[in-house]
Amino acid sequence: MRHILASLLVLALAASATAGTITLKGSDTMVRLGQRWAEEYMKLHQDVTVQVSGGGSGTGIAALLNGGTDICQASRDMKPQEHADAEARKIMPYRVSMALDGIAIFVNDANPVKELSLQQLRDIYTGSITNWKEVGGPAHVIVLYGRENSSGTYGFFKEHVLKNEDFAEATQTLPEPRPW
Repeated sequence: MRHILASLLVLALAASATAGTITLKGSDTMVRLGQRWAEEYMKLHQDVTVQVSGGGSGTGIAALLNGGTDICQASRDMKPQEHADAEARKIMPYRVSMALDGIAIFVNDANPVKELSLQQLRDIYTGSITNWKEVGGPAHVIVLYGRENSSGTYGFFKEHVLKNEDFAEATQTLPEPRPW
């Protein structure tokens, strides 16, 4: 972990070493990992403070582009417009892959529906299916939860599961992953 940490954080030192502070901002799913890296880095460089915060991949990328962070943690690639914005600002992002991210869909344990196809999931999250009865469950309204739109998880789910359709209006957004 220290080798990867050093490689990642060294990129920020040129801009932040004189201030004594390095900031990491972005993906909520990477906050804990970033905090651990920061702790290890600060053990080796006691004159540097590393501040880590979440807010979502989109928030981190925007902060990188507007100078609000030294390092962006993102659970998605930059979009073409974000690359163009970086180029216009003479920012040359350097991507370092750290881990693979995954998405899991949970159904209440008491629900008899134990499996959903990708198409059923898409139909549920786009609002075509609104009742568990339509997928073999009891006659109850489906309550949807998802990530807020600044999240890389949101973007991945929208692109790969919903095929870029919009989430159903009934989807309740969660600002960050829960520590379960």
